[in-house]
Amino acid sequence: MRILYLENDMQNARQVHSQLLAYKGIYWELLHCRTAVEAAQALSQDSIDVVLIGLGEEESLEGAYGHFVESCEGMPLVAILDSSSSAIAEKWIQLGVCDSLPRANLSGEQLMRRMRIAIARQPRSQAEQDLVQYRQVFRPVLAGVGGPEVNEAENEVREFSCKLHDDDARISIAILKDHGTQKHLCDCFDQPIDIQVFRDLNSFLANLRSNPNEIDCALVEQDLFEREGLEAFRVPELRFPGPPMLLLTTDRSDAGAVSYVSDCFEDCIPILTATTSSLLRSIGQTMARRNQVIGRVERAIQSAPRVADRRQQARGADRRLATRYLVHRPLLAIPVLTDGSPDRSGIREAFSVDFGTGGIGFQISNHNGIPSRNWVLGVECNLDDGLGDRFHFSNVLVKNVSYPQGGVRMGTQFQPSETDLLRQESLIPTLDSDTGQFKHKLSNRAIEQWIELGVLKPEILHRIQSCPECRGLVSNGKGCRDCGSPNIRFHEMIHHYACAHVGNASEFENNQELSCPKCLTRSLVNGSDFEVIHSHYECAECGHEGSEFEQVGTCLHCRLRFPSNLALEEEVYGYHVDRLDILALLDSAG
Repeated sequence: MRILYLENDMQNARQVHSQLLAYKGIYWELLHCRTAVEAAQALSQDSIDVVLIGLGEEESLEGAYGHFVESCEGMPLVAILDSSSSAIAEKWIQLGVCDSLPRANLSGEQLMRRMRIAIARQPRSQAEQDLVQYRQVFRPVLAGVGGPEVNEAENEVREFSCKLHDDDARISIAILKDHGTQKHLCDCFDQPIDIQVFRDLNSFLANLRSNPNEIDCALVEQDLFEREGLEAFRVPELRFPGPPMLLLTTDRSDAGAVSYVSDCFEDCIPILTATTSSLLRSIGQTMARRNQVIGRVERAIQSAPRVADRRQQARGADRRLATRYLVHRPLLAIPVLTDGSPDRSGIREAFSVDFGTGGIGFQISNHNGIPSRNWVLGVECNLDDGLGDRFHFSNVLVKNVSYPQGGVRMGTQFQPSETDLLRQESLIPTLDSDTGQFKHKLSNRAIEQWIELGVLKPEILHRIQSCPECRGLVSNGKGCRDCGSPNIRFHEMIHHYACAHVGNASEFENNQELSCPKCLTRSLVNGSDFEVIHSHYECAECGHEGSEFEQVGTCLHCRLRFPSNLALEEEVYGYHVDRLDILALLDSAG
């Protein structure tokens, strides 16, 4: 982990460095800067995981450090404050700091824990913000994709924002499975506070569904979280902009805290060592952090282009006729990152400049920096198939870029089949010989994000059995009932009908004829006097003999043998995309 540490007081810097040296959990490197200018330069040149900043009492929000904090948007940033005032800490958080700690009695373990939690929180939080922003900005275009939850999310963002900006508003805190947490809070919170206790997750969710804006923050005790399971906490009501959740954990390990925050929690508080003041500080900072995030989303929504703006721009755009067409339909432009996942922060509503059989020309509003070269374009189509208007998608590669007033205009060509992100080969899994598992060319993270955007639609291709150890594909067959080995040798057994004797075929051989060793009948004829049985076997590995087999699964990857009833059953998914048929679109435009 690479840490950029901004601190102008060398005595404080040496003290913090000594405290961090006592931490042995993970490997870390520290880069120290004394001025905000040096720190900004280092941030632009080096790969940094987290920014640590020492804020003395003389540092103001309007000063150089304040401007540096604002410039670090999107970067995990943890502050060390000379002041223990919660109000000062919350002001810095509203400016952009992710977390803060008072310098007094600070330990390296505490500091590293908060930095690791800040790093873990950032990707999940940013993804949730991007999704809400995406659904709200493009609600006029995606009425069929977002559904009623778009309006609910938009209203919740606004109402929660109003409450956070109102100092006199009562703060409502939910406690899931109370073990005495309530008594720590009632008399110590600065703002008026209401506390509700829920004994299970279902009752809490029912309250959220009936009163979605009532709860401002939720404290979840670890025993309830473990009983309900992680998947139960991944419901839409608990995602941003729903109430932030803090886990009161009995697990003191940093790795556990990081995993909890990565999954769904805003913060993780070790309840065994927490004091009333530290718990209140965490709740206050969580509320301030949510206030800052809400403001960021609101600003992004307000600055995004609207449908009316696009149509006005389209009327004044250059039109190329002849064999190319301007299609008066909404376009959704999604930049593609290098790993094949969508850059959700860069999604734009676009309008078409021209269409042709070789590519699409489109224009978006002003773009900060250099636009991506790889895009997925969604074109709203109605191809008379009875399904109504919906988006059809195509992967395009930018060939030329111009910058007319108020926007960025790009000419693209359709991606060739071997590099097309949406080609069938990328959406159907193949068996990986190294792991014995079905895998896609796209990562699971990228696929999940394309599904959330409505581009990919999952469909079950196979139901397979997999290894309980490594989840590799399993081959099923008969094996030794004792050790499971498929290396078994069958013996020919003869069943003499007349006396019912069953024995090895070699026992019946007598001077080139077959005779029963029990009743001594001679010249036996196959089919009329006896039958040959092939079910008796001997295991070549353990020597077991018998006639009953075990259904044995053998992992194609790790070669583990186990009873077939212990195999895991898994669903293998492929993905469907409504691909853009450019010829049909041009025919409809003509």
